[in-house]
Amino acid sequence: MKSKIKKELCRDTFDLTNLSISQKQKILNRFFSIHQQIFLSQDSEDERYRNEIIESHAKNITLEIYKTKQYRDVGFCILFRFKLNIEDKSITVFRSAAGLLPEYRHNLATLPGGLLYVLKHKLVHPWEEMYYYGIYVHPSSYHLLYKYYPLIYPSLKKQTPTATKKIIEFLKHYFDTRPAISQSELCGYTGWVTIDKDQELMKKKKQQYPDVAYFHEKNPKFTEGDGLIVLIPVKIHFIFKSLFRLTFARFFSPPS
Repeated sequence: MKSKIKKELCRDTFDLTNLSISQKQKILNRFFSIHQQIFLSQDSEDERYRNEIIESHAKNITLEIYKTKQYRDVGFCILFRFKLNIEDKSITVFRSAAGLLPEYRHNLATLPGGLLYVLKHKLVHPWEEMYYYGIYVHPSSYHLLYKYYPLIYPSLKKQTPTATKKIIEFLKHYFDTRPAISQSELCGYTGWVTIDKDQELMKKKKQQYPDVAYFHEKNPKFTEGDGLIVLIPVKIHFIFKSLFRLTFARFFSPPS
């Protein structure tokens, strides 16, 4: 079943960066149609996010919509690239949001596309300092990144350095990250809750994987819309290592 799902997934890719508001609205209607099948959120949250995309100061916005060969939309990945200045130093920051319908969540569809998106820019600007800043609302998203990317913060493996904490605080403020319901400084409120029908599988993974248990501990209110704030340094050798791990897992390893 796993290989069958992989083979039937296709994607439509849209560069939203220079489109007019009306053109963006048309594409975003399709985006939110699948988004609402994956996440529970209030109408006001959807409208807030729609406005953030339309009025975004990102240098680039790319949207991928995943579909079956029968043209049924089953997921999405939206990617942002920002150019910022932190303490008089120019850096590039990537952000993303992704989701798949439950039956498609174990085929590693979204992460490779995100890594390739980042890699293309990194290869053109190899010496530029770059980071990915994410707010993860479900343990499976954190588990995927933790498993395949060599270094992420926060992590079971390594303490977050003070300099990294300062970058996270700057980005929390810049992106107007809202305080978490849990009041944890490691989290932010998104208003999104992943529709997850298999509660037994979630409990099993919490027992089986230390990183999943870690996510539950650090983000106890994810079922109410909180997300764990994640920062990763973008390094070429990290990206290649991740892509190698993903390729190996895609063909030789069972899903987890």
